[in-house]
Amino acid sequence: MLQDMWFPIDGSDKVVGRFRDTELPVTLQDKTKKVVIRPALEARIAGNSNEVSFQVVKDFNKEDLIRRCPAGWAYYEANRGKPEDHGLPPIADLGIKGTALEKMNAFNNERLVWFKSQGIHTVEQLAALSDSTLGNLGMGARGWRKKATEYLASAAKAH
Repeated sequence: MLQDMWFPIDGSDKVVGRFRDTELPVTLQDKTKKVVIRPALEARIAGNSNEVSFQVVKDFNKEDLIRRCPAGWAYYEANRGKPEDHGLPPIADLGIKGTALEKMNAFNNERLVWFKSQGIHTVEQLAALSDSTLGNLGMGARGWRKKATEYLASAAKAH
């Protein structure tokens, strides 16, 4: 089972996606029904789990979907069929640009895994979250954004 990881789509910090195996009911020519498993790209606004769009990977759209979310496809391909792992791959390995949340030294491993499950991988993403998205993340979210903003400000002064 794949870890609940979300990755940037089209290079955006705000829209994230993941590829998941999806069960699809199909009716065969002889009218019998069966279920097939196909990968699908799920997409959402980072930090908002309420609205998720869904596109099944088919021959005609596979190349385009992979191009839109290459880190998500690479993660899907590398981990399909493996047991769930709560490891935290480096963002550079995933093709994500920015400052890794781990560099802040402000969150434990469990919180970092949770952020990544929300599609938030970088300090810049966390600092840029809107108030409405923070509301979806729950208690403590405004403080997390403030810590990220302060971290970026102190890093800018150091350079």
